[in-house]
Amino acid sequence: MNIYLDESGDLGYPNGSDFFVFGGVIVKTPEDEAGCKKYVSRAKRKIWDQYKFDELKSSNLHDNCRRIVVNELLKGTYDFAYSLLRKNEVKPELRDTSGLYNWLAAKLVEEVIIEYGFKSDINVIIDKSLYGVRQHEFNQTLLNRNFDRFNRYPNLSVKIFHCNSKVECGIQIADIIAGTVYRHYARYNRNPAHEYNFFPQVCERTKVALDFFKGRRK
Repeated sequence: MNIYLDESGDLGYPNGSDFFVFGGVIVKTPEDEAGCKKYVSRAKRKIWDQYKFDELKSSNLHDNCRRIVVNELLKGTYDFAYSLLRKNEVKPELRDTSGLYNWLAAKLVEEVIIEYGFKSDINVIIDKSLYGVRQHEFNQTLLNRNFDRFNRYPNLSVKIFHCNSKVECGIQIADIIAGTVYRHYARYNRNPAHEYNFFPQVCERTKVALDFFKGRRK
């Protein structure tokens, strides 16, 4: 089982974005994996004359390309997951950027494992943006939560891979999912009827949706 992750927004305080999102793609079968490559390739071919980048990235898509890309990616059989952080609701003492980043990723992976009841090998594949000590701390956060929560699954093994998103289609799809969720909250003010808001279509395929901290305060 592969869980691909990428993010949208930032964790900077006091400035930066109002929201931070992790998008996830859950690949359960070889057919799902093949679908990642197939539909990313198809999407890029359909926008080749308007899009001059090597990989699909939500931040580089204008609205017409975004519609084409999302519609193509939704044809796959893989599932989606996401976590949304409302940054202004995080207590000041918890606003350690790296610690918060690691915890959000670990929590999303944890909830996906619980939702699907995975009991064997899990690969977590994330864009290679962390190096050295930060990468080690990220890995340890995920692995420690695995030990604490899933020791009743003796055969469960979680492995973490930091990969170049240009060669990992699953990461590119995760980026589009994260960007779609982010835009729903940050750009369209949670208006699902907006012409270029594809959040409702993504939600139909989303198995795990985490919202920190919905309803805590306005």
